[in-house]
Amino acid sequence: GNQSTDTDIRGMGSALIPPNPMTLILQQADSLKLTRDQADSLATLNRVFSNTFDDIWTPVGQKLAALPANYDRRAAYAEYRAARERSIDALLKLVPLVRGMLTPQQLQSLPNLVATSLDTRYLASVRSSTAGGANMGALAMLAQMGWTGGTVDASATAVMLHR
Repeated sequence: GNQSTDTDIRGMGSALIPPNPMTLILQQADSLKLTRDQADSLATLNRVFSNTFDDIWTPVGQKLAALPANYDRRAAYAEYRAARERSIDALLKLVPLVRGMLTPQQLQSLPNLVATSLDTRYLASVRSSTAGGANMGALAMLAQMGWTGGTVDASATAVMLHR
Protein backbone atom coordinates (compact mmCIF):
# COMPACT_ATOMS: atom_id res chain seq x y z
CA GLY A 1 0.00 0.00 0.00
CA ASN A 2 0.90 3.65 0.09
CA GLN A 3 3.35 4.75 2.73
CA SER A 4 2.40 7.68 4.91
CA THR A 5 4.38 10.89 4.59
CA ASP A 6 5.81 12.81 7.50
CA THR A 7 3.01 15.36 6.98
CA ASP A 8 0.40 12.57 7.26
CA ILE A 9 1.97 11.38 10.50
CA ARG A 10 2.25 14.88 11.94
CA GLY A 11 -1.42 15.40 11.07
CA MET A 12 -2.25 12.13 12.78
CA GLY A 13 -0.57 13.47 15.92
CA SER A 14 -2.74 16.57 15.91
CA ALA A 15 -5.87 14.50 15.31
CA LEU A 16 -5.13 12.04 18.11
CA ILE A 17 -4.45 14.46 20.90
CA PRO A 18 -7.05 16.81 22.33
CA PRO A 19 -7.49 19.88 20.16
CA ASN A 20 -5.57 23.07 20.79
CA PRO A 21 -7.95 25.02 23.04
CA MET A 22 -6.31 28.38 22.28
CA THR A 23 -7.18 28.04 18.58
CA LEU A 24 -10.75 27.07 19.40
CA ILE A 25 -11.18 29.94 21.86
CA LEU A 26 -9.76 32.46 19.38
CA GLN A 27 -12.21 31.20 16.75
CA GLN A 28 -15.01 32.14 19.15
CA ALA A 29 -13.57 35.46 20.28
CA ASP A 30 -16.75 37.38 19.47
CA SER A 31 -19.21 35.04 21.17
CA LEU A 32 -16.94 34.76 24.22
CA LYS A 33 -16.51 38.55 24.25
CA LEU A 34 -12.73 38.31 24.53
CA THR A 35 -10.95 41.55 25.25
CA ARG A 36 -8.09 42.65 23.02
CA ASP A 37 -5.62 41.76 25.80
CA GLN A 38 -7.17 38.29 26.19
CA ALA A 39 -7.06 37.66 22.45
CA ASP A 40 -3.44 38.85 22.20
CA SER A 41 -2.38 36.69 25.14
CA LEU A 42 -4.21 33.65 23.76
CA ALA A 43 -2.62 34.22 20.34
CA THR A 44 0.82 34.26 21.98
CA LEU A 45 0.11 31.03 23.87
CA ASN A 46 -1.28 29.52 20.68
CA ARG A 47 2.00 30.27 18.86
CA VAL A 48 4.01 28.81 21.73
CA PHE A 49 1.98 25.59 21.67
CA SER A 50 1.93 25.35 17.86
CA ASN A 51 5.70 25.79 17.67
CA THR A 52 6.26 23.25 20.44
CA PHE A 53 3.89 20.82 18.72
CA ASP A 54 5.77 21.19 15.43
CA ASP A 55 9.12 20.78 17.21
CA ILE A 56 7.86 17.52 18.72
CA TRP A 57 6.03 16.01 15.74
CA THR A 58 8.18 17.04 12.75
CA PRO A 59 11.14 14.78 13.60
CA VAL A 60 8.83 11.97 14.72
CA GLY A 61 6.86 12.22 11.47
CA GLN A 62 10.07 12.14 9.43
CA LYS A 63 11.39 9.15 11.35
CA LEU A 64 8.16 7.14 11.14
CA ALA A 65 7.61 7.99 7.47
CA ALA A 66 11.08 6.67 6.67
CA LEU A 67 10.46 3.27 8.25
CA PRO A 68 10.81 0.27 5.94
CA ALA A 69 7.88 -2.06 5.22
CA ASN A 70 9.07 -4.46 7.93
CA TYR A 71 9.68 -2.34 10.99
CA ASP A 72 9.59 -2.79 14.74
CA ARG A 73 6.01 -1.84 15.49
CA ARG A 74 6.62 -1.66 19.22
CA ALA A 75 9.45 0.85 18.71
CA ALA A 76 7.36 2.89 16.25
CA TYR A 77 4.48 3.02 18.71
CA ALA A 78 6.91 4.05 21.45
CA GLU A 79 7.99 7.00 19.25
CA TYR A 80 4.37 8.00 18.69
CA ARG A 81 3.50 7.62 22.36
CA ALA A 82 6.48 9.68 23.53
CA ALA A 83 5.51 12.48 21.10
CA ARG A 84 1.92 12.31 22.30
CA GLU A 85 3.02 12.54 25.93
CA ARG A 86 5.32 15.50 25.24
CA SER A 87 2.51 17.25 23.33
CA ILE A 88 0.03 16.82 26.15
CA ASP A 89 2.68 17.83 28.71
CA ALA A 90 3.18 21.07 26.75
CA LEU A 91 -0.57 21.66 26.76
CA LEU A 92 -0.81 20.89 30.48
CA LYS A 93 1.74 23.63 31.20
CA LEU A 94 -0.39 26.19 29.34
CA VAL A 95 -3.82 25.21 30.69
CA PRO A 96 -3.53 27.19 33.96
CA LEU A 97 -2.49 30.29 32.01
CA VAL A 98 -5.41 29.96 29.61
CA ARG A 99 -7.93 29.30 32.36
CA GLY A 100 -6.49 32.18 34.40
CA MET A 101 -7.04 34.74 31.66
CA LEU A 102 -10.72 33.88 31.10
CA THR A 103 -13.54 35.13 33.28
CA PRO A 104 -15.84 32.66 35.07
CA GLN A 105 -18.59 33.56 32.55
CA GLN A 106 -16.27 32.87 29.61
CA LEU A 107 -15.20 29.54 31.10
CA GLN A 108 -18.86 28.54 31.53
CA SER A 109 -19.58 29.53 27.91
CA LEU A 110 -16.88 27.30 26.44
CA PRO A 111 -18.11 24.43 24.26
CA ASN A 112 -17.58 20.97 25.78
CA LEU A 113 -14.70 20.20 23.39
CA VAL A 114 -12.79 23.28 24.55
CA ALA A 115 -13.61 22.74 28.21
CA THR A 116 -12.37 19.16 27.94
CA SER A 117 -9.12 20.33 26.36
CA LEU A 118 -8.65 22.62 29.37
CA ASP A 119 -9.38 19.90 31.94
CA THR A 120 -6.09 18.79 33.48
CA ARG A 121 -7.60 15.57 34.83
CA TYR A 122 -8.83 14.60 31.37
CA LEU A 123 -5.51 15.50 29.77
CA ALA A 124 -3.64 13.43 32.35
CA SER A 125 -5.97 10.50 31.70
CA VAL A 126 -5.36 10.50 27.93
CA ARG A 127 -1.68 11.45 28.06
CA SER A 128 -0.33 7.98 27.35
CA SER A 129 -3.25 6.39 25.59
CA THR A 130 -5.63 6.89 22.73
CA ALA A 131 -8.18 4.72 24.49
CA GLY A 132 -11.48 6.42 23.92
CA GLY A 133 -9.74 8.78 21.53
CA ALA A 134 -9.29 12.48 21.91
CA ASN A 135 -12.01 13.14 19.37
CA MET A 136 -13.23 10.07 17.51
CA GLY A 137 -10.88 7.34 18.60
CA ALA A 138 -7.51 6.42 17.17
CA LEU A 139 -8.61 3.49 15.05
CA ALA A 140 -11.57 5.34 13.50
CA MET A 141 -9.38 8.31 12.65
CA LEU A 142 -6.70 6.08 11.13
CA ALA A 143 -9.30 4.27 9.06
CA GLN A 144 -10.31 7.61 7.58
CA MET A 145 -6.67 8.17 6.63
CA GLY A 146 -6.65 4.95 4.62
CA TRP A 147 -5.41 2.40 7.13
CA THR A 148 -7.28 -0.79 6.27
CA GLY A 149 -6.71 -2.99 9.26
CA GLY A 150 -4.90 -3.61 12.43
CA THR A 151 -4.70 -5.57 15.60
CA VAL A 152 -4.57 -4.68 19.24
CA ASP A 153 -1.96 -6.49 21.29
CA ALA A 154 -3.69 -8.53 24.01
CA SER A 155 -1.55 -6.78 26.60
CA ALA A 156 -2.93 -3.47 25.29
CA THR A 157 0.59 -2.10 25.00
CA ALA A 158 0.57 -1.83 21.23
CA VAL A 159 -1.76 -1.16 18.35
CA MET A 160 -0.59 -2.54 15.02
CA LEU A 161 -2.04 -0.88 11.97
CA HIS A 162 -1.77 -1.89 8.35
CA ARG A 163 -2.29 0.27 5.33
